[in-house]
Amino acid sequence: MSFEDKNVVIGGAGVGVATPFCTLAEIAAKALIPFGYNAKLESGGQGTNLLRHIADGRFDFGSGNTMRVGWAYQGLFDYAKDGPRKNLRIIACIEHPSWLAVAVKAETDITDLSQIKEGRLPVRVRGSSAYGPVWDIVWQHYGLSGEEILSYGGEFPGSGNANSGPTSVPERWEHTGNFDVLTFTIYCANSVEARHWLELSLNHELRFLDLPEAVIRPLSEMVCGSPGYIPHELVRGVDRDVRSVYRGPHVICCRDDMPEKFAYQLAKALDDNRHLFRQTALPFSYDSKTAGRDVGVPFHPGAQQYYREMGYR
Repeated sequence: MSFEDKNVVIGGAGVGVATPFCTLAEIAAKALIPFGYNAKLESGGQGTNLLRHIADGRFDFGSGNTMRVGWAYQGLFDYAKDGPRKNLRIIACIEHPSWLAVAVKAETDITDLSQIKEGRLPVRVRGSSAYGPVWDIVWQHYGLSGEEILSYGGEFPGSGNANSGPTSVPERWEHTGNFDVLTFTIYCANSVEARHWLELSLNHELRFLDLPEAVIRPLSEMVCGSPGYIPHELVRGVDRDVRSVYRGPHVICCRDDMPEKFAYQLAKALDDNRHLFRQTALPFSYDSKTAGRDVGVPFHPGAQQYYREMGYR
């Protein structure tokens, strides 16, 4: 497999299932067909390992959300033990409407997370543990931490801590209602990361909470996003525009040793075949005004050349 013989390996965590990374890998593979390339989609790069495998050469390129790519590039949080992976480069930013969401089961009568501390409420919190540093900003705003919630008798079901309960049999918690507070990214799709919102909103009465104004800027910086609103009617229970943070884009990324000719062709292929982003089960779109936007990780020179020629940056 090499660029010279037009056979490339694309990393896509969970190939064959509806994940953002798999979907973008499939789009890239199709986009390269007119250029004569044969792309092999590889899994084996689940979670944080996908970017590791791109950086160490196992995959020729792949994708990641902007936040995680930045962490890997800088050697932060989940990648702190690895050290900075300064060989990562960006090919294109792909828009993916998603937001940070906090919701509670309506029957809890919680209307503000400050009530948890005030009442020492033993809440069951379900959330994106993979984005711990993100949600820590929210908890700290309310003077809370995981340890303090546990001290109230609260739980983090499914998180793997001592209070999460048995995990030998997967729990359909979206149906059983084993939760009080939800902290996840939200977007409307039947993907493994988002389908729980569809099931939860149909099976339970949810109350979506505005994020405090004080955390909007630090959260936006953390996720490479911007202030925004979860649009009303995105799922059942979002009965108004809910103040939130609009997540940054997903990116197609590679290493700095990718030949400039191929990086140019890949950037062009994604642009020329932007219709492919609309033919997926996930809400992706290619926007020429943002495809080359600065996200804190350098763009590959080949992609930069393409965007300059097209007047995109």
